Amino acid sequence: MTPLKQAIEDFLAERTIAIAGASRNGEKLGNMIAKKFEDSGYTICFLHPSAKIIDNHHCYASIEELPRGVHHLLLCTPPDASYEIARSLKSAPINMVWMHSTFGKGSYHKEAVKTFREKDVTVIPNACPMMYLKPVDPFHKCFRWIFSKTGRFDKVVE
Repeated sequence: MTPLKQAIEDFLAERTIAIAGASRNGEKLGNMIAKKFEDSGYTICFLHPSAKIIDNHHCYASIEELPRGVHHLLLCTPPDASYEIARSLKSAPINMVWMHSTFGKGSYHKEAVKTFREKDVTVIPNACPMMYLKPVDPFHKCFRWIFSKTGRFDKVVE
């Protein structure tokens, strides 16, 4: 088991991130988080089953199509889509997944977590990357503090 803080640091240490859950019209949470990653110096690869381009980036229809060297995946998808992505993972080199969540279920799906872990993928099952991507805005810094004090997020990940 890895402490949540260390898992987040490990995830953010990878400078190329795949993101599932962005939309063509740019109005989804995945688009906003992708912009924050880009503004923080990351390279973004969008995973989308039917879009060819999102926010001027080429999209990949499946995990297997992602460029070599992409090992971390952020899910900003509905829970059922998270599970489908977990089930679709075959031999792709994804070794770490972050399921976005702050309020409600977010992208969390219990069976998706189990499926990823069975495939030796480390899963961060909750939290929002914007609470950790520097510079952290006051809104997300406040929520990170509140959630840490209330025990909202898991303390360790597998």
